[in-house]
Amino acid sequence: MNTKSMFCLVVVACCFFGCGKSIKSIPDTNGMDDYSLTVLGENELCAEFNESYSLITPTLKVTGDKSFADEGVNDHHDGDYVMAQSLSPVSGVNITQTTFGKTDTVVFTVTSTVTEGNARVYLYCYETETIWHDFLINGTESFTATGCMGKEFDIRVAGESAMYLVEMTREFID
Repeated sequence: MNTKSMFCLVVVACCFFGCGKSIKSIPDTNGMDDYSLTVLGENELCAEFNESYSLITPTLKVTGDKSFADEGVNDHHDGDYVMAQSLSPVSGVNITQTTFGKTDTVVFTVTSTVTEGNARVYLYCYETETIWHDFLINGTESFTATGCMGKEFDIRVAGESAMYLVEMTREFID
């Protein structure tokens, strides 16, 4: 292979893999039947800016009403229904659904299926900088959050070489 061909191959590979962003992986060290995180801790889970690595970016499907008043704010995560699916193992933290509290009470329902690696699905509140709830892995669970008016929330998926499908819905209670 000549130098020009090699250069073109490197450029194409860099573009395909995120323009030089290396793919980092956190291995599953606690076995196939234990989905608990072993490396990612509270600092990573509660960070304002999250990092996540996968060969192929997880897909999102977002439908339903938006909760943020400003059009364009969090549009790609803000919907009454959000589905997130990994297409290759994911390591790090992904924001999957964002919600602005338009009412005092919001019911969040999560259905998750993890087929590989370690994962944690949880509700995070920006104003209190805390995790409000951990959702069941490999099942469906609803959580009724109160005191939501004016607060911003994320449902996040933290993974260590995780393959997952997570479906999230929310309902504002007047």
